[in-house]
Amino acid sequence: MMAKNIGRIFRISGRFLCGAGKAAAGLLKTAARVLFWLLFVVFAAVFLFLWFDEAGTCFDLGGVWDGNEKRCRCDCLKWTAESGCIPLPEGQHPGEKCMRVYGQ
Repeated sequence: MMAKNIGRIFRISGRFLCGAGKAAAGLLKTAARVLFWLLFVVFAAVFLFLWFDEAGTCFDLGGVWDGNEKRCRCDCLKWTAESGCIPLPEGQHPGEKCMRVYGQ
């Protein structure tokens, strides 16, 4: 008689633990999904910012980014805040890609 009751108690507590285990597993699964999508959104935002950054694109094409006018300068060797545009030396032509994209 006692053995039957002990067996029944273990079965009941086992069901409870299974239910708690399932709930914990579901919670963990949901947390993992949220973390995955959060990291995906962060990495996508960083990638898009770096990919479509206008100053970076200008540098890649051989131009110089003018911080005051917020535009790409193909006719400058260097641009500084103090002196502005330092023109290209005589005989040196701006990059072909820069001219094609920005058309200066």
